[in-house]
Amino acid sequence: MSISFDRLQLMTTFIRIARAGSISKAARELQLAQSSVSRQLKQLEDLFGTSLVHRTTHKLSLTEKGNEFLADCHRLVRDWDDVQERFRQDEARPRGKLKVVASLGIGQLVLVEFAARYCQKYPDVQLDWQVFDGHISILDSGVDCLIRVGRIVEQSVITRVVAYLPCVVVACPQLAKKFDSEALLRDFNLFPLIHVVPYFQSSILLKSGKRKSSIITGEVKMVTNNIVVAKAAAVAGVGFTVLPRWLADPEIKAGRLCDVLPEWEPVSLPISIGTPPAKHKDLKTRLFIQEIRKGLLQFPGILPVKP
Repeated sequence: MSISFDRLQLMTTFIRIARAGSISKAARELQLAQSSVSRQLKQLEDLFGTSLVHRTTHKLSLTEKGNEFLADCHRLVRDWDDVQERFRQDEARPRGKLKVVASLGIGQLVLVEFAARYCQKYPDVQLDWQVFDGHISILDSGVDCLIRVGRIVEQSVITRVVAYLPCVVVACPQLAKKFDSEALLRDFNLFPLIHVVPYFQSSILLKSGKRKSSIITGEVKMVTNNIVVAKAAAVAGVGFTVLPRWLADPEIKAGRLCDVLPEWEPVSLPISIGTPPAKHKDLKTRLFIQEIRKGLLQFPGILPVKP
């Protein structure tokens, strides 16, 4: 076994130890003897001449140097995986059909650009791209990949949150100028509200800084399950609503909407990806998820979660 592979294996083992929080659990997940995992950790600490973990009877935690090294491990292992995947593609080009369902608003206006890039890279894949906000079972519908604004809760499905959508409370300038921010926070229930199902109810939690929070309620004038419809209704003056930053900011810059509570922020919305267990390691599915995550990393107004 080469020195390079030894070091890569040590880094992979250290990532698993940090994630598991114990050597014994990491050993079970890696299907190795506990003594082997302990030796690998000791080899790393000897290599760097410093302790990477704090050991107690019941718990294992990373030292400051351990946390620094963990970040390096994630980066180096990810780089190696990217190189390995690139060479594998020469031997095994992704092909066949890939069925994807995405949340309506973000699927139409953001993710479709990344999906198109995927189609150009992998012409042997036929992409079935659907946008839909209703309930769907990944296992029963034959979907290879589900992308949802919100969390995916389905038993036996592999899910992960890949990004967050910062949001903002908006209204058209004509409506916004009638009320100051203190009045909005104090008497929001008196003002018209556009209710976006299922993301925001008639009660909206706002935060300012780490400790301050406020809950506002309103008189619901309109209900929709589509953020694009909610944006258009807000521009038309129907009422106040909550929109993702990526959708609201162009309208705010153009003067068609106003950020009515600039010192307060609604709770960010998660973007989740779910796949059936049988598709989780499928090449075309993995490459598709990589393309989506890469696109989200570069898209303004979205906060990606690092792999």
